[in-house]
Amino acid sequence: MTDPAPDAASAPLGVDVGEEELMTVQEVCGLLKVTKDWLYDQVEARQIPHVRLGRHVRFHPAQLRAYLQECSVPGPQGPALP
Repeated sequence: MTDPAPDAASAPLGVDVGEEELMTVQEVCGLLKVTKDWLYDQVEARQIPHVRLGRHVRFHPAQLRAYLQECSVPGPQGPALP
């Protein structure tokens, strides 16, 4: 049996996943305190950044943070908090 090329596992995917692991639907629902139905509706409408891996949907934590920042509405005292 031959080993795969050393670069095969570290080949660029075109998506920077960085050091953070991709999150599952269940993890994101828990984090955002939303239902699976709502999250899947947002995925289907392409309103929330996600990654499709076949029939699986995953979320990159950094993209979720950026999405939440974009969704933040500043209060009367100034800009949204980081």
